[in-house]
Amino acid sequence: MMNRERFKDALWYNNKVEIVIGGAGGIGSWLSFFLTRAGFNVTVYDFDTVEEHNLGGQLFFAHDVGQLKVKALKNVITEFNDVNFNFRYYNSGINPTTYLYHNYSSPLVIYVSAFDNMKARTDFFNLFIQQSNEKVKWFVDGRLLMEQMRIYCIKKNNQAAINDYMEHHLFLDSDVEDLPCTMKQVSHGAAMIATHMTGFITNIVSNELVWKEKVFSVPYMWDYIIPTNCVTEKQL
Repeated sequence: MMNRERFKDALWYNNKVEIVIGGAGGIGSWLSFFLTRAGFNVTVYDFDTVEEHNLGGQLFFAHDVGQLKVKALKNVITEFNDVNFNFRYYNSGINPTTYLYHNYSSPLVIYVSAFDNMKARTDFFNLFIQQSNEKVKWFVDGRLLMEQMRIYCIKKNNQAAINDYMEHHLFLDSDVEDLPCTMKQVSHGAAMIATHMTGFITNIVSNELVWKEKVFSVPYMWDYIIPTNCVTEKQL
């Protein structure tokens, strides 16, 4: 059994938080691993199956090829972490947001977008905005290319961030440059963005449930470029 007592002095440790992740690919697989290892309750939604080319950037075993990603990920998570890991499967072509449950038992719920397309990302954000449950307070969105990554952290009551995100950072998939698959993702990049997203989420938890105010840094938009080691962030 994994001993998490080494985390016991962290402000975010042992807080009851529910994290709902859309997408079990590069970002979603690594992020689920880190969040469950930190002790958070995670539920992942995805419809896809593991393909051979996924193994270069996503957290799956070679023998997972052909399995549903959510089921393969559950096996990976339980192999490393002694946790109850939840997953939801939805059919390809069906809006995954229709499958999201709304009866949250924790005082804080965080929606995390780890999709690889703008349509699903936009639907997921709209669901977040329309969610009337006051426990659903934060939306975190990760976007990744081979050597570039971006993270958005949006609080439900931050109208300036919501407006900026909707006006400037949500668009059609047809407007996105179609890069070769070999330029989209590597495992160290996926792990890097997942670790930073985990860090921002632990800061959110500490601020919301311990400090009751913004003490730890949670940027609205954070960018990192690997070749130049360049980090920029924006607050709203």
